Amino acid sequence: MCQSLCPDGLGESSFSWGTSFFHYPEKQKFIMGNQTQSGSHIQQGDTMVPELRDVTAGCPLRIDREGRWYYEGNEIINPLVLKAFCDALEQGPDGRFRIVIPPEVCYVEVEDTPFVVSSIRGDPKTGLFLRLNSLDTYPLEPEKLVIGDDNVLYTTLPSGMRVRFSRAAYYALALMMEEGADGTIVLKIRDTTYPVYRPTEEPPAG
Repeated sequence: MCQSLCPDGLGESSFSWGTSFFHYPEKQKFIMGNQTQSGSHIQQGDTMVPELRDVTAGCPLRIDREGRWYYEGNEIINPLVLKAFCDALEQGPDGRFRIVIPPEVCYVEVEDTPFVVSSIRGDPKTGLFLRLNSLDTYPLEPEKLVIGDDNVLYTTLPSGMRVRFSRAAYYALALMMEEGADGTIVLKIRDTTYPVYRPTEEPPAG
């Protein structure tokens, strides 16, 4: 993947890396999944899949708690590269997150969740939307909000992927929350009141 993912001529900054990456059309095709490459295969169930070579050591990628991507300690700021990596990211059978570009695989170090809510859009009266670090936008489903350890707020995407709220997004949403009569923290969306629970709590029956 140092041939497919990590381009030659890496500059001192992540921006120059991103610019270099998108000057290589064949590398864009690899990331976007529009090109295949022959090689050895292994049996996985009833399917033959390409045998992947782990190149993580030579292409270190990391996502911090705020959803920022890093390559060799440098933050990746090129939006095209960020979008390509987010779209290519997957969770392997062992639970680890990775980017696969046959015949290579690069595992990504993730401090918490790979996808993070970076901002809140919309209005409680008409509906709220979540803007992710992947540059995707999803409607907020308030019934899926949970407060984790250290009062970190999480939700779940339609795909089932758990996402963490950034500090800025959490503070923005917290300003819209209220304390209910029984002390429960609630969020009111379109005239409907939703309690915000901790993972260990169970919503009331009915």
